[in-house]
Amino acid sequence: MKYDVIVVGAGAAGLFAAANISEGTVLVLEKNKNAGRKLLIAGGGKCNFTNLEDRKDLINRYFGKKNFAKPAIFNFPPNELIAYFNRNGLKTVTDEEERVFPESMNGRDVLRMMLNLCRKNGVKMLYSSPVIGIKRENDRFYVTAKKSVYESKFIVIATGGKSYPWTGSEGDGYRFAKMFGHKIVDPEPALTPVKIENRFEELAGITLKRKRVSVYRKGEKIAEIEGNVLFTHNGLSGPAVLNLSRAMNRGDVISISLADFTNKETLLGDVKRKLNENGKKSIVNIIRLYDIPYKLALHVLKAAGVDYGTKAAGMKKNDIIKVAENLFPEYIVNSKYGFKKAMLTSGGVATDEIKSRSMESKLVKGLYFVGEIIDVDGKSGGYNLQFAFSSGKLVADDINRKIQDDKFNK
Repeated sequence: MKYDVIVVGAGAAGLFAAANISEGTVLVLEKNKNAGRKLLIAGGGKCNFTNLEDRKDLINRYFGKKNFAKPAIFNFPPNELIAYFNRNGLKTVTDEEERVFPESMNGRDVLRMMLNLCRKNGVKMLYSSPVIGIKRENDRFYVTAKKSVYESKFIVIATGGKSYPWTGSEGDGYRFAKMFGHKIVDPEPALTPVKIENRFEELAGITLKRKRVSVYRKGEKIAEIEGNVLFTHNGLSGPAVLNLSRAMNRGDVISISLADFTNKETLLGDVKRKLNENGKKSIVNIIRLYDIPYKLALHVLKAAGVDYGTKAAGMKKNDIIKVAENLFPEYIVNSKYGFKKAMLTSGGVATDEIKSRSMESKLVKGLYFVGEIIDVDGKSGGYNLQFAFSSGKLVADDINRKIQDDKFNK
């Protein structure tokens, strides 16, 4: 029951760390009946695992944690992760937004590859083995799991956060971190859809590509981003909304530039031009010239109080102004979804108590944290899985060095 390293959690970060610890015996304890449940639903099951953005820009995607994330990302950047996957038989593809996926567009292939690497590395995997407690005596860790007690010199906590709790991410690791004196930044749902007050069930399922989305609070713009937007039965989702969700509060106003203009004045001038040039067309078809889906064009006109069949030449001045205004529709935030629908957790083990160059605890020698359990969260688009893999690699590199040093000094 003695191992050099025990990894608690068989998600992306934990498996990657285990697969790359080559200098000692490794045990992975997983509470579920199988590994990687959350990995299998990443990117809608397609597993967008990184982004080809230059690493100098990529580290700015971690919401104020640039300096902490930098050593991990620079040690094992996206191009090296892709090359690693390719060497191990996983072909990849890149989309127009520089997001990288397995060629099969199936996360099961990523999970299968990592499990194979763990097997080749001699990693012992124990499933249905929830960890009950961890203690440290005489520079050794003793992990009490459901089936037995296990001993190791190093321990890696890779239990994830609290998002998608049905996958097993229920915040277990926070309890272990607290046992060793670590501070926990209050976990909050991140990358989550939002419910809005002015609902529009008829628009459910409509996706808008690369729209400018702004968030206002008491009339002041507090955040803005460009990206895809998805209309749901009772709110908004899609990458742009998910990335802005961490900044939103109840009562905030979400504004979407449907016609790809930065302000209403310029848009109004363009609407007038289109009306003059297409006098015989109905107003709904004028709106559709902005590449707006038919149902959404009807929604805009309904909000403006304009009949969709009105001819361009017959539009009144005030109605034209109302149409232009409603091409910047505003939606009031009712609430954000909780952890059940949040893709990620913000908050977690405080970064000022973790060594950024190794992911080892500053408080307890031999204790490591990887992935989502740490108070690091990034934008959607592959950034969070990249951090999971990079932090796992950093831990593996550090533990390998220490085991080598121990062998050399004996």
